[in-house]
Amino acid sequence: MDTDEKKELLEHLGAQYKIYRDDVRLFITTSAASIPLLAFLLFGELAAARGTNSDSRLYVLIPLSVAWYGSVLSLVQSFLSVAAEYSELIEQKMNLLLKDETFNYESKYIFPGQNLGEIALFGAVALFSATVIPVAWVAGYVGLTKGFETSPSVASVLMVGFVVICVCEFGAVVLVRQSRKRLNKKLLEDWKDAHGFPH
Repeated sequence: MDTDEKKELLEHLGAQYKIYRDDVRLFITTSAASIPLLAFLLFGELAAARGTNSDSRLYVLIPLSVAWYGSVLSLVQSFLSVAAEYSELIEQKMNLLLKDETFNYESKYIFPGQNLGEIALFGAVALFSATVIPVAWVAGYVGLTKGFETSPSVASVLMVGFVVICVCEFGAVVLVRQSRKRLNKKLLEDWKDAHGFPH
């Protein structure tokens, strides 16, 4: 393959890569924007269950809504995974043409990576964001409006739970940043070695 053919192929792959990266960003934005809608839905169901014609059986809609939201989010995540994997394939093709690891966002840098710890961390944060936190909001609202009649300790448990969740979320962000700092150092050293730069 001559230089012109390589250049033309790289331009074609680069255009494809941009399209699929934009698709990945769109899926991520859509998923994040949908979480407040779930909270509004849960509060609406709560209001219906506690309204003038209150019916405690309507509380069953809350876990059903969370399960429904989880299924929709799983579908979106499936399309996101396909787009991300195809972006990685395009990166690998471009790197093969360039004979260098120039492009490595999808293949090495994206979170969560292939590391089992990162996958578990991402899964835990996603689970809390999409299910536990909205349900806890609803439970907290019920407790506050009823004055925690069932048990005085519920308020304390709820507050401690929220503090623990906030600390865990902050810790997750710190862990991700530190892991990418280490990855930056490794990739920079590898790039220096490949191009003959001094360390």
